[in-house]
Amino acid sequence: MPIDIPLARWSDKQLAQLAAETGSSAIAALTGAEMLADRSAGNGFKVPGIASAGLGGSRILPAKDGWFTLTITRPADRELLPALFQDFKIDTADDAAIAAAIATRTCADLLLQGRTLGLAVATADEVPASPPIEYLIQGI
Repeated sequence: MPIDIPLARWSDKQLAQLAAETGSSAIAALTGAEMLADRSAGNGFKVPGIASAGLGGSRILPAKDGWFTLTITRPADRELLPALFQDFKIDTADDAAIAAAIATRTCADLLLQGRTLGLAVATADEVPASPPIEYLIQGI
């Protein structure tokens, strides 16, 4: 199942708007996914990949019914994994065990439990609860 990255969709919309405002055919030919891939490649990261750029603390992994993203960059994040999976025997240092636990659960259940615990979690097809914030800079 291919991953449709929400940030790429958002980038597509921004590029389309910029192309319309500038009339640039070069901008119109760009895609959000290509821009993200170019930026990642420039920093030595592989696309597609399951780990985020930088520290690699965010992973996008298959759940029972879709793609689930879990960020575990802090030691405290890993300490909450037994509660997330309701499995107090899970080895929180074993990335394969974490992926296996995600694969047995639905995205909705993981989101609800993860957010209740204060973990940074998301799904690939999630619709934000509110629109993004836009800052307007006067004089530009």
